Amino acid sequence: MVTAFSVRRRVTVLMGVLAVLLLGAVSLGRINIDLFPRFDFPAAGVVTEYPGAAPSEVETLVTRLVEEAMGQVARVKEITSISLEERSVVVVQFEWNTDMDFATLQMREKLDLVSPYFPDEAGRPVVMAFDPSVMPVMLVAVTGAETGAGADGEDPLVSLRRLGTEVVKKRLERVDGVASVSVIGGREEEVLIAVDRDRLAEVGLDWLRLQSVLSGVTLDLPGGSVNEEGRDLLVRSLAEVRDLSDIENLVVGATTRTVPTPAGPRQVTVPVLVKDVAEVSVSTKPVRELSRLNGEDCIVLAVRKASDANSVAVARLVEKELDALRNELPAGVDIEVTMNQADFIAKAVGLVGTNAWQGALLAALVLLVFLRDLRSVLVISLAMPLSVVATFVLMYFSDLTLNLLTVGGLALGVGMLVDNSIVVLENIFRHMEEGEPPVEAAVTGTNEVATAISASTLTTVVVFLPVVFIGGVAGTLFKELAVTVTFSLLSSLAVAVTFVPMAAATLFGGRVARRRRRRGGRGLYPQMVRGALRLRLLVVCLAAAALVLSWRLVPGIGQEFIPPMDRGEILFSVRLPPGSDLASTDEVVRRVEEIALQVPERRFVTATVGGTGGMQMDIVGSLGGGSHMGSVGLRLTAIGDRDRTVDQVVDELERSLFYVRGGEVAVESIGSFMAMAGIRPIELVISGEDPEVLSELAAKVARVVRETPGTVNVSDGRVEAAPELHITYDRARLAAAGHHPVLVAEAVRSAIEGRRLGTMELDGRSLDITLRYAEAYRSGVAAVEDFVLLAPGGESLPLT
Repeated sequence: MVTAFSVRRRVTVLMGVLAVLLLGAVSLGRINIDLFPRFDFPAAGVVTEYPGAAPSEVETLVTRLVEEAMGQVARVKEITSISLEERSVVVVQFEWNTDMDFATLQMREKLDLVSPYFPDEAGRPVVMAFDPSVMPVMLVAVTGAETGAGADGEDPLVSLRRLGTEVVKKRLERVDGVASVSVIGGREEEVLIAVDRDRLAEVGLDWLRLQSVLSGVTLDLPGGSVNEEGRDLLVRSLAEVRDLSDIENLVVGATTRTVPTPAGPRQVTVPVLVKDVAEVSVSTKPVRELSRLNGEDCIVLAVRKASDANSVAVARLVEKELDALRNELPAGVDIEVTMNQADFIAKAVGLVGTNAWQGALLAALVLLVFLRDLRSVLVISLAMPLSVVATFVLMYFSDLTLNLLTVGGLALGVGMLVDNSIVVLENIFRHMEEGEPPVEAAVTGTNEVATAISASTLTTVVVFLPVVFIGGVAGTLFKELAVTVTFSLLSSLAVAVTFVPMAAATLFGGRVARRRRRRGGRGLYPQMVRGALRLRLLVVCLAAAALVLSWRLVPGIGQEFIPPMDRGEILFSVRLPPGSDLASTDEVVRRVEEIALQVPERRFVTATVGGTGGMQMDIVGSLGGGSHMGSVGLRLTAIGDRDRTVDQVVDELERSLFYVRGGEVAVESIGSFMAMAGIRPIELVISGEDPEVLSELAAKVARVVRETPGTVNVSDGRVEAAPELHITYDRARLAAAGHHPVLVAEAVRSAIEGRRLGTMELDGRSLDITLRYAEAYRSGVAAVEDFVLLAPGGESLPLT
């Protein structure tokens, strides 16, 4: 019925083909391009900041409460936690096919119930679902600090940070599809009130009283409302400072001084100003992270796209915006894209696409050799792209993306797309050979084989059907491949019973039968078939031997979930003992940089001290960082421009790292999905109640694994605590002095770490106002021991 309509209504079918081509072109332009299919991994993390807390405190006061709350959420499969210095990370894994939007909502509800029991200093817990889209699609380095870009003697890294934050970051965030841009490195300014402890004691003040007075240096609080002549007026209490002198002249107390008078010395009460006990200045915040590009100081901007945005399209728009920015930035400032996922995605998907059309071309040539008729090849060659374009339409309306698996599915289906069309065309030819008119031959020939090709197509579709029902990551990833192959086969079936008979009836005439009759049946293939039929036992024995030999070779092939790819990216992870300062870590990182800079195939080398630099993301993106950690990223030239693979370069670098002392350095290529997500290929879990026993067992297991051939970068998974200085308070003596341990502990923390009092506008910049001891009173154990409190009578009471 469909075939008869197609043959007799050729103009209608041709219009339908043009409509499919138009829809396919529009769909192809709108389908997002990504490296892998979108999927929701059934896991979420709860990250809670607890400034100044040791891992043991974090575990006792925060992590355990969060774990208990998460245990009440539905469909939870596993809960794991890591208590770090100043941070708690609890990872909750759910059953597959869990609605993660509803699950994260439940997690927030349970956390609201336990949050009141957190310490006052702990931050609000943040729930983050695992989403591969949070990985940056682009890393952009801005250099220029070495050129002395600072104005009026300003620190060049401050100027660079301000330029990146106020200019580059804002411009990139306006790009369509960009979700966020984070800035790494550089230095930030603040208004620092650096308190002189000795001068503070001289005027009879201590840190607690000073902090209490200055806590209202900036103020913006509601005060209710009043009614004035029939109008309700909102009351707000405001206090702000406009200049450094406003802070310097704030009164923080009073003291008695002896002054000479004509009548003799006299005691007078004079106010104590901030400038009497502290230096107020615009300073830089303590440096917690350093970034470099090819050994030159820089800042790095990590660009992340919206979850539903096209990675390649977003990256191209960002590149266009960066090109415009390069012409507007000051002289000596340069922008370099150090990582661009779009380049690799476009190349990888484009390579698979290229292989697909090359396969289609080869299929057409093979058809020409066997059919020896240009018109036959023309019909089949038109049927293949029409089936592919129709597949694009189905992919778009099914919300699929163009990725390695879907394009691979298309490439896999190209060879099968021609099968139905060839069967239909050959049967039509047979009827034409028997003298039937072209229209009747097209209808009859197609109807005779319609059931057979439908059964053949559905049989192939059924082979891919079980993939749709596979659970876990494998099912999520390969589902789109199975769906794409199914769409392409169904499209080829539709083309075979509509377009092919219409084209055959239009292009072929009586000459076909005469030319087909002249074909001989004495070629090489018929002779091979006759020979195989005469030597049947030998053929069967050879086939059985080939089967057994192939089966024996299977174990040596190796198995991979997703094969690694040569992205040309290498990551060095540097770790020093916890407690190591930034300078010590930087020294080791610089030695690793020197090794990376000597690689002949290098394009550029990036370094981050105090963090991972955005090169690698774990399940919640919150486990990296710390002054004892650093990373070096090595980007190689394009694979076609170098003689060695990335794995060969890594092997040489592992030997060079033997001479790096002072810390643990691991090197690996960022070439697999697992490596990019921060997931190790093999993980061993050791469970127990005693942390010390677990630590010993983990060390022993790690030694055994390291001795296993083929293993590299083995980690025992232990999180070592930073060295601590404990303060034990004498509650009785504190009570006699009128102090409480909690208030004193908070005072010690704010004096050393600093306390943010508010913000102020200065020369068009919004700066934090920070109160803390001057550097001389914050260094070493003695600085803590000499912390001074005041007794009710005004006597000084050292902390010791």
